[in-house]
Amino acid sequence: MMKHSKTINVITLTLTAVSAFIYFLYGSILLKATTSLCFVLVGGVNFCLIRKASGKAPTHSALLLCGLIFCFIGDTVINYAFIAGALVFALGHIFYIIAFCKRKSIAKADFLAALSVFVISAIVVFSVDGIKNDISVLAVCIVYAAIISLMAGKAAMNFLLCKNTANALFAIGAVLFFVSDAALLFYMFASAGKLADTLCLFTYFPAQSILAYAISRSAE
Repeated sequence: MMKHSKTINVITLTLTAVSAFIYFLYGSILLKATTSLCFVLVGGVNFCLIRKASGKAPTHSALLLCGLIFCFIGDTVINYAFIAGALVFALGHIFYIIAFCKRKSIAKADFLAALSVFVISAIVVFSVDGIKNDISVLAVCIVYAAIISLMAGKAAMNFLLCKNTANALFAIGAVLFFVSDAALLFYMFASAGKLADTLCLFTYFPAQSILAYAISRSAE
């Protein structure tokens, strides 16, 4: 089973990388949705493999798959309506948070880590004129920042308290997701241009792919 799992992951992750590269070259919404669907495929395949191997998949692996699906939906919606897309993404992050809490119960240290990340997030948000000058966008961004800060903080603390491959992958994926969202804000609201867009894409798709692959190690 492990041999087949590695082979299938190589194939699906390669498809994701190829799709992401084509999207980077041509930039159509359809290609972006296709790439997002690829990481959902990676997560779905790994969920099925781990369930078949152990007879019952860990609860948090199902929650991670739900997070991937909501992020896929948000990835499409945000192209047409930023606030709606951000809210769908936030739901995806909430699934990730619950999944990380299922791996290890939430503690005070997690909130302290999240608060530290949130301070950085708030500074980023309030540094962008295009956000702070629009109350509705500002409110959404602050709420979103709080959610993704908790996700990144919890994932990082899980790894620090229990250093195994799965927790390392979850932490890397969560931190890359945080960087990607920061880059997206600068691209959309600060006219940061191609550099911010490139940073967003080159952290977002790896982040989701890592989280999707990590499902295969979720029994650890």
